[in-house]
Amino acid sequence: MAVSKKHLVAVRKLPCCVCGNSHTVEAHHLRSLDYGRGMGRKSGDEWVVPLCKEHHDSVHMWVTKREPRWFQEHAGFDPALLAEELWGAWDLYGDDVLHGGPRT
Repeated sequence: MAVSKKHLVAVRKLPCCVCGNSHTVEAHHLRSLDYGRGMGRKSGDEWVVPLCKEHHDSVHMWVTKREPRWFQEHAGFDPALLAEELWGAWDLYGDDVLHGGPRT
């Protein structure tokens, strides 16, 4: 599981991947167990996508295993593909990436 404050800051500067809003954007950690998440654990920072507060609150209302369906219904894409693309674009952080580095 990677940890990168710089990556989270960069993702928060992007527009919401659902509606394009660029105000109050938050970095949403994908919640499926497929992304290194376990009981009581957040997925790594390599598995984040930008969501405005409204959509971030909305996706958190869904059960974890249904999160991919929420993205299909609201945005029409697989959020894991976007997260991988964003991590790939920002993976040259040097010492800022901790606990496993890029795409572990």
